[in-house]
Amino acid sequence: MFSFKTTNKRTITLCLNEQKKQLVFRKGTQDKLELQYPFESVTKHQAFTFSYYVRVGGTANDGLDLNYIYFANDSVIPLLDIK
Repeated sequence: MFSFKTTNKRTITLCLNEQKKQLVFRKGTQDKLELQYPFESVTKHQAFTFSYYVRVGGTANDGLDLNYIYFANDSVIPLLDIK
């Protein structure tokens, strides 16, 4: 779905596992996967939360469309150490 590199050489990826029909988040370097979510204990319906905000534009302001996808991670590994 998307992928980008951080300034500290990490790759952040959100992809679709077509076999399991669920989203998968991955963070790591070319040599080492540091975090993959969801874990085996998380069902696909519990894994991610989606929210959005829409503001229609007009003469006084621009339109705005914000979309968020997030998850809770209880591990000690930093979720997004983006630098």
